[in-house]
Amino acid sequence: MALERVDGDGSGFARPKLGLAFAVRHAETLLVLLVLGVALVIGLATAADYGLSTDEFNTDDYGPKALAWYTSAFADRSQFETVEEYLWMYGPWFQMLIAAVRPLELASPITVRHAMTFLFGLAGLAAVVPMARLTRSAAGLG
Repeated sequence: MALERVDGDGSGFARPKLGLAFAVRHAETLLVLLVLGVALVIGLATAADYGLSTDEFNTDDYGPKALAWYTSAFADRSQFETVEEYLWMYGPWFQMLIAAVRPLELASPITVRHAMTFLFGLAGLAAVVPMARLTRSAAGLG
C-alpha cells in the first residue's frame, strides 16, 4: 500500500493513498470484507429466529457450572455432579464464554447463544482468507 506524508498537520504520520487505484489493487480484500459484513448483519439480525438444537438444553446448564468451577478455584464441583453424564469431558471454554456474556442481557439467553455461535463461525471463515493467501503465495501461485 502506497503511503504519503501528511503535510501541514504536524503529526508526521503517513496515511494510505485511497482511491480507485487502491480499490483495484485490493479488490479481493474489499470483496471479502463486503461479503463478511453482509453476513454479519444478516446473521445477527436473524439470531433470534432459530429454535433449540438437540444439545443446547444440555450445554446451556453446563456453561455457568463450568465457569463456577474455574472462578471458585475448583471448589464448585457442580459441573461434574449435576450436568449430563460425561458432558464435562468436553472442553467448556465456549460454554463458559457464553455464560460470561449472558449477564450483559444483550438479548434472550438462547439468542445470545446463537449470536455467539454465529460470530465464532464467521470469525473462522474470516481466518480462512489470510491462510488461503499464505498458502497461495507459498505454492507460488500468486
